[in-house]
Amino acid sequence: MRILLIAGHGQGDPGAVGNGHKEAECTRHFTELLAKHLGWGLDVEVYDTKQDLIQTRNYASLMSYDQIIEIHFNAASNPEAKGCEVLISQDRKANNVDNACLGALGKYFTNRGIKLRDKEGLGNMRQFQAMGIDYRLLELCFISNANDMKVYFENAENIAKDITLALRPLFGFNSEPTSAPEAPTPSPTPTQGGAYAKHYAENGVATFTESCYINVEPKYGANTDTLYNPGESVNYDEVIYNDGYIWVGYTRNNGTRGYIATGKYDSNIKRTESYATFK
Repeated sequence: MRILLIAGHGQGDPGAVGNGHKEAECTRHFTELLAKHLGWGLDVEVYDTKQDLIQTRNYASLMSYDQIIEIHFNAASNPEAKGCEVLISQDRKANNVDNACLGALGKYFTNRGIKLRDKEGLGNMRQFQAMGIDYRLLELCFISNANDMKVYFENAENIAKDITLALRPLFGFNSEPTSAPEAPTPSPTPTQGGAYAKHYAENGVATFTESCYINVEPKYGANTDTLYNPGESVNYDEVIYNDGYIWVGYTRNNGTRGYIATGKYDSNIKRTESYATFK
């Protein structure tokens, strides 16, 4: 049984944006968590998170997978819209995998049910249906609903664990792992502000090449609803490598500290992506 996880959007497409979050970043955050837990004892792979399958259309290389789960976050103009749902092709009936995913998500979010979609309207669904691969798209919750996103960030790890526990018996692996193996992380360097992969003082100017939110802490999910747009700059006085991102810290006009992710780093503490230029 080969399982493929796909993080929706990316490669220049942010997806939906709401409450200070970009869908493409959130889908990658959760896909990594789900892969960590579901991959314990199962053949699970993640489609290249630097790519957007809708754009690359690299379907021919994915013929060998038996199950595909694509991760998305929903959005609506009504900020009260909320809940989770699972999208499948109208050409098939919901199966145990679809219902297991929905049941696990329903522990945390309003259950909106299984939604049948015209396969002509969803590119990946259309392709995988034609290839005979069992595919579903999970809408975890509404990125446009502040409470849904609060629940998500408070419970993301447990949501991934519950989906894993629901799916493992269906994929022929009945024993329940006590815990998933932790992914290798850089050895942290202790600092006055906590334990970070890297942390040092530096005075400079960061000019942003894409929209970047101000965070109250140098970690994913701690952002405010205020952002810097492409071309805008900030004078910073520290650099922090934490939570997979490279943050610059500065004192905001209201006297509080602000932190902005300027890119990502790898296990060797080397920058792999950049959202700003520096001088």
